[in-house]
Amino acid sequence: MKTKILVFTSCFLISLSSCISVRLVPDYSEAIETQIIETQKQNEKLYIELLEQPQEKRTYNSVSDKYLEVESNINSILFQYQTREKNEDFVKMAKLLKDNFLQYKKEHKDKKTLNDGEIAVYIAFINGFWQPLLTAEKALKNIKN
Repeated sequence: MKTKILVFTSCFLISLSSCISVRLVPDYSEAIETQIIETQKQNEKLYIELLEQPQEKRTYNSVSDKYLEVESNINSILFQYQTREKNEDFVKMAKLLKDNFLQYKKEHKDKKTLNDGEIAVYIAFINGFWQPLLTAEKALKNIKN
């Protein structure tokens, strides 16, 4: 009798565990993925447009509106991440992106103008923050399927 109860209990627990699914990551958001792609493009375009200008015309004031637009979009991405469940890692990545973007913005404002090397470094470094954000969001799409 004890063996039958043990077998029955084991079978019940195995079947129950196969029905239970625990999600430790947030749901995929196509809207956030699209916003990441579009904002990264805006960010890179800002720096590419600066490269097209002679160095003396690469002033912060000449592109301050573009900096504000990119910053606003980064804030929007961060806000969406903060309101989505199970999203702590994404929030950390978005905060790192924001902090570094603001640092580069401040450096440009303080220096008044940027040379080609500084712009190239900014592009490489800031894309180093955009890439994991996009990769992580796309990974959620694969989990969903």
